[in-house]
Amino acid sequence: GNITAGGIKSQWNNGSGLALFNYYTGSTGTVTLLGTLGQNVFEGNALAGMRIFSNGNVTLSNFLVKNNGSKYATDPLSAGMYIQTGGKVLLSSGTVAENPYNGILIDSYGSVTMSKMMVMMNGWNYLGNNDRSGIEIYAHDNVVSLTYSLVFGNDKHGLLIHDGYGSPILTGTVFFGNDLDGSGDADWIVY
Repeated sequence: GNITAGGIKSQWNNGSGLALFNYYTGSTGTVTLLGTLGQNVFEGNALAGMRIFSNGNVTLSNFLVKNNGSKYATDPLSAGMYIQTGGKVLLSSGTVAENPYNGILIDSYGSVTMSKMMVMMNGWNYLGNNDRSGIEIYAHDNVVSLTYSLVFGNDKHGLLIHDGYGSPILTGTVFFGNDLDGSGDADWIVY
């Protein structure tokens, strides 16, 4: 079935802030995190701020994902947000900041659309550079769109897309100050 939630505050947990599993054989249910019930806050959790596994579409709005993932974490499940889905991903009105691993890590077999996002200062911590991107997407030949967003100060790329369908659609989006270690990483790139 479908999972719908909102108005969640999950802070300073020893594991992930939120883990939703709608990924069972034969399931087609969606995951929706509503911002209309109040901002969703995932902060200071030892692992990911949120981990979502779904065969259906994932829609998230009005959220703050900050400072999640242990300072020693090298596991992708310790990204600020980790989403794995057989459907589409729609993220809107979110701030993702100061997560030592990727800010957002998505593995999607549908299109990925993000709007009104601020993704900043991810992929590093006070111990040094972890060389991770603000947003990393495994797109499986699907379209990626990022509109009216700000992506800056991330350790590696601002936006890294694997197996994307052409160039991403970037409208009204500003990238600056990424590649903190100065190794020549582009603000956005498609492999």
